[in-house]
Amino acid sequence: MDLRNQSPQIDYPCFWEYCVIGQDPSFLSREIRSVAGNRRFTLKAANQKGVWHSLHLSLWVHNEEERNSAYVALKEITGVRMVI
Repeated sequence: MDLRNQSPQIDYPCFWEYCVIGQDPSFLSREIRSVAGNRRFTLKAANQKGVWHSLHLSLWVHNEEERNSAYVALKEITGVRMVI
């Protein structure tokens, strides 16, 4: 079976997981909380490798547009190296 052209089935609303990697965990935490806004979320420090810190965000999203806009907003935070 060829799955390359199929999108995954996501049942909304749901919690969506993001991993945010950057240099200043305190600043990142404040900015990530700002992106989360009034939605339900959990935020946990995950890892530190040298100067890089990763934070795991579990965010309640209602639809694909909300999920994708949160991803873009997280990527736009100053000092973010990567969002997975």
